[in-house]
Parts: sequence; C-alpha cells; structure tokens
Amino acid sequence: MNLAPRLLLILPLLGSLVAGCATPTAPPAVPAAGAPGAAAPGKAPAEIKTQTSVVSAQGHEGTADELFAQGKQLMMQEKFKEAAEVFDLVLRGDPDPKLAAMALMQGGLAREGAVDRAEALVRYQNLVKSFPQDDLVKPALLRQGRVLIQLERWAELTSAAEGLLARPDLTISEQIESLGNRALGLIERNELEQATLSASRARTLMEKHHVGESGRIPHEAALTFFAQGETRRVKSEQIRFEPAPPSFATAFEERAAGLLEAQSAYTDAMRTTDPFWATWAGFRVGQLYQQLHRDVMAVKPPEKISTEKDRKLYEGAVQLRYRILLQKGLKMMQSTVKMNERVGETNAWGQRAREAMAQLEQAIEGANAVIKQVGVPEETLKAGMDAMAKEQAKKN
Repeated sequence: MNLAPRLLLILPLLGSLVAGCATPTAPPAVPAAGAPGAAAPGKAPAEIKTQTSVVSAQGHEGTADELFAQGKQLMMQEKFKEAAEVFDLVLRGDPDPKLAAMALMQGGLAREGAVDRAEALVRYQNLVKSFPQDDLVKPALLRQGRVLIQLERWAELTSAAEGLLARPDLTISEQIESLGNRALGLIERNELEQATLSASRARTLMEKHHVGESGRIPHEAALTFFAQGETRRVKSEQIRFEPAPPSFATAFEERAAGLLEAQSAYTDAMRTTDPFWATWAGFRVGQLYQQLHRDVMAVKPPEKISTEKDRKLYEGAVQLRYRILLQKGLKMMQSTVKMNERVGETNAWGQRAREAMAQLEQAIEGANAVIKQVGVPEETLKAGMDAMAKEQAKKN
C-alpha cells in the first residue's frame, strides 16, 4: 500500500497540528535523596499533675526542668514519639515562660520527627501566640512554613510567610525561604502574578548571595526553585488548543518552551538531599508531559474527515506523533517512584507518582491500540507524516 499520497490528502487537515511541532527533550533523572522520617505516633499516655512535678503512666517523673532534660535525651536517641510526650508533660509541670517556650519548640520538633505534623503545627502556633516576644518565635514561624507545605495548607502558608517577611531580623536565607513560601502559597491559590513576583525576588537574593549555584542545595533554594517551576508550569498550561488558536504550531511551540523552562527549575530543585522536594519536583516534571498530551489530544478532528477509514488514519497519526509525550512522562514517574523506594520515603507525592505512572502506562497502551488499528506499520505511517510535514513547510 502506497500510504504517502493518501496521507498527503488526509493529514493536511491536521494543519500545523503535525507540522513543525518538535517535542521537548527528555527529562533528567531524579537524584538520590536523604533518609526517611521516623515511625508514626501513638496516643499520649495519661498523667497526674502536681504543682512542681508530673508523673506519667510510663514512669516519667520530675520537675519541669528535669522533664525537659529527659525529653532532650530522648530526642538525641531519636525516640521522637516518647520525647514529644515528655515535652507535653513539661508544660503541665508549671515551667517558667522561657522553659515553656522551649518545651513547645522541642515538642514541635519531636512531633515532626514522629511524622505527626498536624500536632507539630499546633505546638509552633501555641508558641507564637503565647510567647510573642520570645527568641524562638522566628524559628517557630519558619518551622510552621515547612509543616504547612507538607500538609498542603496554602492559605495558612501565605499568611505565615507574610508574617515572617514583616520581621526586620531575617537572615538572607530566611528571607529567601519566606519569599519562596509566599510564592508557593500564592501559586497554589492561583494568584500567578504575585507568586511570580515573590519567586523572582527570592531568586534575585539567591543570585546576589550565590545561594544554590552548584552541588547539593539547602532547603530554601530547593523551595525557591520549585516555586519558580510552579509559576512557569501554570503560565505555560494556560496555553490551550481548544478552542483552536490562530496557529497551532505557534501555540504548541510556546507551550513546549514553557514546559522546558518549568522543567529546568524543577531540575534545580532536585539537587537537594531532601526526598520530599525531589519527589514533588520529579512528579511535576512527569506531569508536565502528561498534561501536554491530554491537552493536545483534546483537539477535535477536522470536520472534513467523514469516512471511518480516514478517521482511523487521522487518529493513528496523531497518537503516533504525540505518544512520545506519554513516554517521557512515564520515564520521569518511574524514576521518581524508584527514588522513593530506594530511600524508603513515604509522602503524598510519591503515591501520586505511582498513580500517574499507572495512568501513563494505560495511556500508552491505548495509543498503541489506536495506531495498530490503522493497519500499516508505524514506519510507513511516520514516513507519510514526514512527507506531509515537508509539504506543509513548503507552503509556509
């Protein structure tokens, strides 16, 4: 079967949908990341309180000072759940304000170590509210931001970041982190313009002070790179193909350029040792390709295609052209899942990567089935598409 003449008749109806639309380059591999968190928390034990000491059902006993020392020792032993319970007992032992603030801070850190982030947040919030003049307020606010990101509580993240930015005593790294937090909170609330401004301010500080330029990067740099990736992702995904743009080729090229810019920022975020950021960034890169494929495949076939044979030919050509997006997305999701398994990390984004991986595998199977229905080898179909692209280029 000489397929090229028929393709030259049918596939020009694709217009620039097929011509001149180079796909983005393959995503990078996710780097190795750090160790996972501790075990999940249990229920706090019952306790009996007196004015000067606290006795718990597990035998912890002493004055507030003594209990605080016990909690610190347990923290050093990485017994986070038990340490958290002891720091709670300190607060019931009539401590002075400074010790109470310290117990709240250490209790929050212990809860984080026990992967009980919601309770950690409560302790940081209580510290800020109850002891607003204490030196620990600033670090408590910073810890709030990190916990709120994990909990995906974006409105609270924005408020906490703005509270920090109002302080005159922030270091450069703290300013960068606060701006990154604000950008991330705003983008998740679909406030693109303000989010872009905050991310740009954070990047300016990073460049001025040479933060995150090479090697493994600190938390605030990973956060800022990721937030910048988010702003670029959202901006690029505002370019849609339905309703049809004046020029599909131009719109696709702009969308692909935005994808690559977002991918670049996410890749920078992956240079952290924190598996949370590496996982989320890896998921986002895979999602970029997955979403682009969805949007391209949403384009309606030309009205001039009337026969079943021509419809199958059209659909097969489109699936063959853009299947590579699914393959690139799947490769990144697989890398992300493997990284999670290697470090033993458990977070929401790792699970979402597994779900997306299954979706992409299913989509590739579906694309292959459509291509097969055309009834000709893929090489023949591709040759016809290339001939059509050359013909379209001559017209342009």
